[in-house]
Formats: sequence, C-alpha cells, structure tokens
Amino acid sequence: MGLYAAESDRLWLQPLTAEEHIDDFDEMMTHPKSMMSQLDREASMARLHDIGASLEKPWSEGWAILLRPLSKVDEQEKPGEESPKPKMIGFVAVVREGEIGYRIHPDWWGNGYMAEALAMFLDLFWQTEKNKKYDRLKAVVYPENIGSTKVLEKAGFKKGE
Repeated sequence: MGLYAAESDRLWLQPLTAEEHIDDFDEMMTHPKSMMSQLDREASMARLHDIGASLEKPWSEGWAILLRPLSKVDEQEKPGEESPKPKMIGFVAVVREGEIGYRIHPDWWGNGYMAEALAMFLDLFWQTEKNKKYDRLKAVVYPENIGSTKVLEKAGFKKGE
C-alpha cells in the first residue's frame, strides 16, 4: 500500500499533513458551499494543524481522502514520467476524543465518496491498538444536513446517542 493507509477501487486514505494537502484543503474549506467558506488560507492552515496529533491531543488523527486515478492499468511510474498527484477531495478525522468529523469538497457531493471513505476510516480506527479503549465514536451533525446524516447511518451510527 505504500503511502496509503487504506484503499478502495475509487479512493485512498493518507495521513493528513499541511505539507501534502494544504492547497486542496484550503480549496475545500473556502468553497462558497462550505460551512466554513469565510476562512482564508491562514485560517485553513491553522485548522489543518489543529487536526493533527499533539502532546495535548494524542488521540487526534486526520486522514486525507484522495481520489484514485481512473485507470488502474499500471500504477507504477514509467521511466521519465512523473505520477500525477492524487486529488484530495475531503478528510475524516478524530476532532475531539471519541468524536469524528469529516468534510468532502462540494464538487464531489452525491457520489458516495464520503460513505466509502468513512467505512475505510472506521476499519483503520478499530484496528489500531490505541483505539481499543473506545466502545463507540460519536459525530455531531446539523439536523438539516440530510446527506451527512445518511453517511453516518450507512456507517452504523445511531441518532441521539
């Protein structure tokens, strides 16, 4: 798997870092349809750094959701050719202890990518030794965000817990 912690036919999950992902993260966070469209690049950078683990938040972890290239013919680089950088279309993260958050770029809404990425993330999360202390995770969603509610229900989350 190399650079990617999880993969499906359409997506890869990769540890979320400012160095790798700030441009796509900023584009997503400042999109007019984004809940946080008022952010500027500096605020996006601060938000991205906040997602990462630290001494104060050892439980925090974030994963970039990357769209795989359409062709799976030969994913190895050919001599003299540089592989294109995969497009980050969203992220999923442990934003507070025992609580997840996620976002997908509005251009990619309605394609099932978030449900697919969340399932991949949950598999990773529950396989990690440090996370075995949790018996469940929670997510907060605005009631009017029906798409996000459906994503959580597909992943097995229950309302009101």
